[in-house]
Formats: sequence, C-alpha cells, structure tokens
Amino acid sequence: MKMTRLRLAASALFLILVVVFCACDSATKRSLAPLGNNKVPPAIQALALALTRSLESQGYEVAQGYMKLFTIADCACAIAATGQCFGNNPTAPYVIPFVPAWPEEYIDPTTVDVFGENPDDFLSIRRFDPREATLVFGVMPPPARYFGFQSYQYTREGTVDTTNTVYQTMAALFPFMLDRFFGPAPSGRLFSFSSISNNSNNVVFERQAGSFFNQVRCFIITPDQAMDAAVRKALAQYGVSGRDILTEPIAPPVTVGLEKEADDFMSLIRYSLPENQEEGDQWRQDLPLVVLRVRDPRGDRAPEPWPEFLHPQQRFDTSELYLSNDLNALNNNVRAAWALGPAPNPPGANDRMLDLQRVYPIDLVGPDCIRNTMNCLGDTQDTSYAMSSNLPLEDGNGGKFLYAIAGTLGTRTGNATYTALSIYRALVSTGVDNVDDRQLTQSQQVFPQGPNPFGNQDKLYLWYIGRSCAAVPEGNCTEISEDEVPLGESMKLTIRNYIRPGDVRGPNTEPAGDPKGISPLLTAWVTTIALP
Repeated sequence: MKMTRLRLAASALFLILVVVFCACDSATKRSLAPLGNNKVPPAIQALALALTRSLESQGYEVAQGYMKLFTIADCACAIAATGQCFGNNPTAPYVIPFVPAWPEEYIDPTTVDVFGENPDDFLSIRRFDPREATLVFGVMPPPARYFGFQSYQYTREGTVDTTNTVYQTMAALFPFMLDRFFGPAPSGRLFSFSSISNNSNNVVFERQAGSFFNQVRCFIITPDQAMDAAVRKALAQYGVSGRDILTEPIAPPVTVGLEKEADDFMSLIRYSLPENQEEGDQWRQDLPLVVLRVRDPRGDRAPEPWPEFLHPQQRFDTSELYLSNDLNALNNNVRAAWALGPAPNPPGANDRMLDLQRVYPIDLVGPDCIRNTMNCLGDTQDTSYAMSSNLPLEDGNGGKFLYAIAGTLGTRTGNATYTALSIYRALVSTGVDNVDDRQLTQSQQVFPQGPNPFGNQDKLYLWYIGRSCAAVPEGNCTEISEDEVPLGESMKLTIRNYIRPGDVRGPNTEPAGDPKGISPLLTAWVTTIALP
C-alpha cells in the first residue's frame, strides 16, 4: 500500500524507534495503542511508548488520551450543556484533545459532554495538577492557510463585576449582548473561555523550525516550568529537537489545581483552508496524533510557575483608513441599487459590524478579558473579530430581509492570510455557513457602480445573505434555510482576518491614541433590504 506523505514524515524522523522496539524482548513489550478513532503511524506510537517508559521510570505518572474532531453534529451536545455552540466554524471543524481524569480530580458534571460524548470519562474540559503537562505530538496536517493550537481557561470561581467599564459600556450601548458575554456557566461559575497565552500556530513553528505542515511536531501545555523541562528532556532522548517543540504556558492570573474551586481548561486546534481539500479532510479523519497527560506525583517538590501573563504579543496593521471613502461609496451605491437612501452618518449600532478586540467597547483579548469577568468566546490573537447585531430573516408579516455586507478584504489590504465571513444561528451561536476570501474576491465583478464613483475596488467586497438569493442574479449571495436558522429566529455575522502577512498574529485593530477613535481596520457595512 502506498505511503502517504503523512506516514513518510513520521517514518523519516522516528524510524530508529521502530527498529528498537521491534527488537525488544517480548517480556518487556507494552501496548500503547491509539485511542478514539485516531490513526497514528507506527513510528509515532513507538515514540509514545518510549516516552511513557522513560517518564515512568523517573517516577512520573503518564496517562494516554486521544484527539477528537468537533463537528456540527457535536453542537447538539454543546447546546444541551451550555445553550450555545461557541460560534464554531462549520467549514473548519475544531480538533480537541480528550484526556483521562486523575483519580483525585474533580469532574464537573456540567462540562463532561460539552464537546461531544466522551467514553470512559475522558475529559475535554479538565483541571491541571500544578505539577502536570499535557503533550500532543504527531504528524501535522497538509499545507493550509492556517493552523493554530490554543488553550483556554473555560470557567472559574467568582461573580460578574458589574462596575467594570466593559460591563457598563455594554449595558448602555448593547444591552441585548449582556447575556452572551456575562451570563454564568451552567455550573454557576464565571464563563471565561479566554485565551491564556500567545497562540501556537504554523507561522510561529515555521520561524522556529523552518517548516511545519506534513512534519512531526510537538506541543506541551503546562503550568510548571520543571515539567516542561522534564518532557523536553525525555523527547530529546529520542531525537526530537527543541526546535520541533512549542510550549504553551498556563500562567497566572489563572488558578491551577485538581479541586473543585480551581479553574478548568480546554484546548483546541483550528485548521483552515487546506490547499488540497481531500488531503486536509483525510488528516482530519485520521488525526495521526498522540495525547499524553504527565504529572509529577511527588508532593514535596514545589511547582515552578511561569511569570504572570499580562500582555499578549504585539500586533501590527496596515491601515485601511484610506479606503474609508471608497467603502462608503460602494455601500451607498448598494443602497441606491435597492432604492434606499444614503447610509446614516454617523451609523447606528445595526449599520456597521462591531470590532470586539478594541479596548473600547468590549476588549475581547486574553488576560484583559479575564479581568473583565466576561465570556471571551474562545478568543485568539491570531485573528481580528468583527460582529454584527442579531439580524432577523423575516419581518413577522410574511416579508423577508436580505442583507448586503460591504467591507474591506483583508487578504488584499495586507491584513490577513485568509478572511472569513461566517454566518451563525444567533440564538445558539451555531455556525451554519462560511464565505472565505476566494468567494469574496469574486464578488468584485458585480459591484454596483451607481451615482458614487469609487476606486480601490480590488480591496473591497460585497456579499448578500438571506432566505432567498433570487433577487441577486450575480451569485454573490448565500441562502439560509429554515433548517439552518429556524423560522422567526435571527442570524449573526462575523468577519475574521487571520494572520497578517509577515507577522505571527492577526492584525491590530486598536485605534492610535484615543481608545474611542477610529480603528485602522474598517468594519463592514450591513444594509437591510426588505423584500415582499
């Protein structure tokens, strides 16, 4: 049977391990078979067994987990457990590690099935022993626009601080969003779902190791610097270079521990727009990765925590402010084409998408978000986020709404490796469709010219979304069925710009100077069109 490139990558790096373990005496052999549905190459299984033996011989405890694909079907579990599906990307399902619980670890019954049913009490949301590390390693996927690995504080003890600026601003300007951003978790704890460190992604790895896709790479997640050193030392014994490893620190202000009062955590992989869709889907199906949970049971050794994580890595931008007049002209031409008056100036809350990562008004970024006692919605500094208000698809009297979204295209303005316009069922934050920059670029062919001349057309896009696209003959339109968003419910839209070219993070959206000023990235116009 012909080897795939994935198997070749694993075999080239760890062939020596297969030879060693094939030569072992049968009395010393031990099975460490892949769990779940993971199809792990023999060489990676051999490395997992070697690491387990080495670490256990030094007194560490080792437990094996598995990787699971979180699909649209799994949203039913998330909705049943939490009332939402966290704004998932329907065309790029997440990959989540599941691990066995430590014997004394508190298991919150409200989180057990959030990311899908997990047999044998394996956990997607777990606590961290202060002397613990989770190791995820194996064959990385085929080339794609983006790969990211990030861990989150999921919930924590505490109460919402209604005196902080973000809460008060949201209560004044967007009261309909308070439940989503400040509602409690089902356990009664604070819903956080906040990033806790700078993300590991393909660009970070490429700068460190020279390559990433189709290679064998390792991720370590730990609150203990001593455990990071121990796992790295064990990997080095079997030929794994330090450049092939990235460590994600779990650092203060989070609280680690196995008791009920400690914070709980989860991790996920985002993998988007593979160059070869068939190969990318095959990697998602196989998930040729191993998960090991390792801890030092010696209570007399003090853990070595990381320094407090205060400031995410600096982000940069290519200002889009020079496109403001062109974007406004495109939007007004759209409105003229539908016999609507000029756009309001200044725009209302429903006319422009809202930037979620600026200090004002929401500050949906990592440690800042944690301090605001809010639900951070699985944030990442690898992208920018702009969100619409809830958009009804019917008027209640038999009529329907069509929405025209006019914006700047980050892949053309120098602010994104890929851009995604995502559509959600607002009530439960479930992704129903995704329009990426390949489609948005094509929309430039059908811009209405109208009474307002404008330039820089290659840096703008126009897309329509509604129940029916019959009134949009050009084809730059997405239809939303009643199965996707039930009759009488609303949709919500987001725009994400992933990884600014030349950087390792998404674009900066913070205004220079006044936090209430104009962002260097322009948010999209959302025009409501009433149809009979």
